[in-house]
Amino acid sequence: MKSFKNAGTLLLAGALALAGCSGSTGPAGATGGTGPTGPSGPQGDTGPTGGTGPTGPTGPTGPTGPSGTPGIGQSSGLNIVVTSAPTADASGKISVRFTIKDDRGYGLDTAGVYSLGTISPSFSLAYFTKDAAGNVLPYKVLTQSGTPAQPTAFSPLRTPLNPTANGTLVANGAGDYTYTFPATVAFDATQGTSTHTLWIQAQRQTDSTDLRTRKTVNVEYNFIPSGNGTPSRRQVVNTAGCSKCHDGFAAGTFHGGGRINGNYCGICHNPDRTSNPAAEASVFVHRIHFSEELLSVTTGTMTTGYQGPTACGDGVGTHAAICTCTPAAPCQPNAFHGISDVTYPQDIRNCAQCHDDSAAQGAQWKTRPNRQACGSCHDVVSFTSTTLPSCNLDRTVPCAHSGGVRTDDSLCTLCHQPAAIAGYHVPVAPVDPNNILSGGTNANTNAAALAAAGAVPAGATKITYEIGSVAAVADAGSVLRPTITFRFLKDGTPAPMDMVCGPATVAGEIFNNFVGSPSVYFVWAQPQDGIAAPADFNASASAYVKRVCNGSAAASTTITGPDANQFYTVTITNVVIPASATMLTGGVGYTYGLNADPTKDTAPLTQTNVPGYAYSATTRVGGLIVAAPDVKKTATGYAARRDIVATDNCNACHAQLGAAPTFHAGQRNDSPSCSWCHTPNRTSSAWSAGSKAFIHGIHGAGARSTPFTWHQVSATEGYWQVTYPGVLNDCEQCHKAGTYDYSSAASLAALESSTPTTVATGTFAVGSAHSPYITEGTNYGTGYSVATGTGVVTEAADTTLVTSPITTVCSACHDSDAAVIHMEQNGGAFYQPRSVAKAGLGESCLVCHGPGKIMAIKDVHAK
Repeated sequence: MKSFKNAGTLLLAGALALAGCSGSTGPAGATGGTGPTGPSGPQGDTGPTGGTGPTGPTGPTGPTGPSGTPGIGQSSGLNIVVTSAPTADASGKISVRFTIKDDRGYGLDTAGVYSLGTISPSFSLAYFTKDAAGNVLPYKVLTQSGTPAQPTAFSPLRTPLNPTANGTLVANGAGDYTYTFPATVAFDATQGTSTHTLWIQAQRQTDSTDLRTRKTVNVEYNFIPSGNGTPSRRQVVNTAGCSKCHDGFAAGTFHGGGRINGNYCGICHNPDRTSNPAAEASVFVHRIHFSEELLSVTTGTMTTGYQGPTACGDGVGTHAAICTCTPAAPCQPNAFHGISDVTYPQDIRNCAQCHDDSAAQGAQWKTRPNRQACGSCHDVVSFTSTTLPSCNLDRTVPCAHSGGVRTDDSLCTLCHQPAAIAGYHVPVAPVDPNNILSGGTNANTNAAALAAAGAVPAGATKITYEIGSVAAVADAGSVLRPTITFRFLKDGTPAPMDMVCGPATVAGEIFNNFVGSPSVYFVWAQPQDGIAAPADFNASASAYVKRVCNGSAAASTTITGPDANQFYTVTITNVVIPASATMLTGGVGYTYGLNADPTKDTAPLTQTNVPGYAYSATTRVGGLIVAAPDVKKTATGYAARRDIVATDNCNACHAQLGAAPTFHAGQRNDSPSCSWCHTPNRTSSAWSAGSKAFIHGIHGAGARSTPFTWHQVSATEGYWQVTYPGVLNDCEQCHKAGTYDYSSAASLAALESSTPTTVATGTFAVGSAHSPYITEGTNYGTGYSVATGTGVVTEAADTTLVTSPITTVCSACHDSDAAVIHMEQNGGAFYQPRSVAKAGLGESCLVCHGPGKIMAIKDVHAK
């Protein structure tokens, strides 16, 4: 300790000595080593936040989590499920338990207190038996039996409530109900092992002002009261087949849209409805659909026909004997409910349209012939006459049943076997007797029998076409020519033509046992009315394949092939496709022209060796046409025309476009191709013949104020008589969604480049047949045309009459004076000179009727 103390004294003394001296400062010593780090000072203030760094890569998607619980909102659906078979209590009262729920499984309240829309179900009960051959017989309706007769269906919520008359409906809980029939309804003790059917009909409408919110169900529940055995089903029609034409029996068609199952019809339209035998389903359904063709034979001032069970001319069914009617009391082929003017959109012999084999007893139309069903169409036949001539295949002359007098149906199957019945009901339209080869006046019709509804009779070969490519190919002079590559298929197998294409000396036909040929067809658009790229076709060219192959068209066409895949290539060498052309499209099929000169004939492909369809090489009449579906393809490098309709949609009702009712000999059978020929420039008898005009005009005939006399047969027969079996304002029966209401981009864009629709050119003679909108004797000038050999356009005269694009479509149905004035006040043109339409401000229809607007087209034109 002493040494440390002395050191400190010495240091202190040294320090004092230095402080007291004033000598010079010595040189700096060397820097000492770094001392140890001192303790950390207190933390400073936080600095400002730095900028966001770049986003890192996205990690892999994790597994899907479990579904969440449903929300509490209701759907607008309606679903009824029978939860237990109807049973009778000790007193004999029959009850059934069932549920009523929406599409999300929530129970519905029939009174609409805790759910949207009221529901008033109706209940029917029936049973059926079978004959010895296993055919189901008509329903025996328990809810119609009794004295006095009961209604066929009971509605327990009908006002005023009457449990004695209508039974009772009790709510067991949310959507759970029990219905008890009135005491007058009882099981037949002798039918405990027969299949019984409970039908429940109900409707729900969640928006009282909008029928499209109406949901309808017809529930069928089959059971056996004894519980022994397996219940069967009475199903003679396939409702899906009926719904194709009737648009699902939607609201507004008939019965308020409440009867939507074709097999439910047999409950009310039943043989036991003795007040009107014509109301029985197998009679009235056939007579309605065939009413346009039923017997009406006029001799002088007298007409003969089968009418009514009690008196001639009362129009309520098939009479037991031939009637003689007078102008004061004319025979009405089918006056049941005033529907004697119903037109049918396909061949009536296509029985499978309704009696589809997918139905449990769909084939029964062949296995259970009877006087009621058969006589409903074959109304010339008397089953009681002993004086009329015996019937043959001519169904226009009253005749006696060739099998003799029949007072019941027990012997029908002895002669009318299933195979024979099916053979007589093959849908094949006959030769048009008005064809020019048979001495008639029509050169654009069928001189052969025409298979309809997709029928391919025994012995017939099905020819189809397939396109490889379509193009505009430059020739040696750099001029673009239309060309198409295609091949034929026989029963689905590619096959070359039997004719070897060569010089004009080559004789024969393109296929053995066939005459005629398809054509290759091209369409495109060229500038018109100041529009560089019109939305619709306005130019076309074609070549008949047979004539191209045999060399008689060599100056204007060339053909090569077949190649290894059986494709041929045809080029029309005298047609110019200008650089300004748009939408170039090619197809195969289409041809149906007849000519007395066989070298100018362009008859469709017709088979000559099918049994039962004889062909005369002398007259060139006869044979069988099994029309090949037209095929088409947009040319390479060109944009396609907008696609707005579907052939399958049209064929849902027509079964096969162009065959029964027959037009264009069945050769124009692709609905989008209608626009190829029926362009906005085409006119006939001062009506537009453009597809957007005449198709709506025909189908909307029942809604029009002015008869649609386009191509009328006479002053009393024409397209204004066409009836429409579906919901007329449901445009999606034919159109693709979004294409008719301008909600699709393609349709809206096309509107900007649509040309006016021509409705009148030239001069109409005094007294000639034409629309009522023109003045006879006035020359309206010439229409638009293209010289396809040069590509030169001749614009339409400004004096031609036109209708503006939207007005064309709307006025086809909405043609009242008030409707037309409304269109004109909003920029539309109706039968105005082209110069006026082109100079106008344009249609402003979409301001109110466009997508999402206050009165959008779709709001009133969709089911």
